[in-house]
Amino acid sequence: MAVLSNHAMQKLRGREALQLDPSRQVAIKRAVHELVISAAADDFAAALRVVLRDPHVELGAIDLKRAASRLGDDFVVGERFHGCVRLARLGRPLLAALGRTRLGAWLEDELLSDYAEVVAAEPRRVVYRYLSGTPMAGTSTLLITPLSSTTSRFRVVFEYQEQSGVAILALHHFGLRMHDRATAIQAERAAELIGARVLHSTVPR
Repeated sequence: MAVLSNHAMQKLRGREALQLDPSRQVAIKRAVHELVISAAADDFAAALRVVLRDPHVELGAIDLKRAASRLGDDFVVGERFHGCVRLARLGRPLLAALGRTRLGAWLEDELLSDYAEVVAAEPRRVVYRYLSGTPMAGTSTLLITPLSSTTSRFRVVFEYQEQSGVAILALHHFGLRMHDRATAIQAERAAELIGARVLHSTVPR
């Protein structure tokens, strides 16, 4: 179950929002993916909320870790959470064994998480910003818009600025792929819930 430990929750409360800074030498980047869904926008948005609030949701190697009191509820403005890479799902037996230990849980909370805060939570639009301790500043925006009465567009905009050279390497070697895969999984599961499908996607396979 993706529950934040008491220690992780206490640290999360004290984290500060990271700001994009155009004066830095590291460029501000923007990655956009669009998926076309064979469902009305409101129907798909409702299904996506069901997927994201599932206490056992797994988005590839990533879990959304939340306070125990928020499990099963929709995300709300001001809520803070972890996007946590789970060692047990990285496909390596030794890492899987480590992931089942207290040390592994600590590593996931302290070193393998992005820390975020929801700043907008509307029926068809969610925005969250990244907090201190995350390797990049910026925001992720999830936006659902109608294309017709029976189709919709799911757009995910990831605007970010790495905080260090190590962060640049990590994001471009595996972080962006994990982020993209999580996007695709969210859309596929939400579509499946309502008997729809993804008609088109810019997320690489």
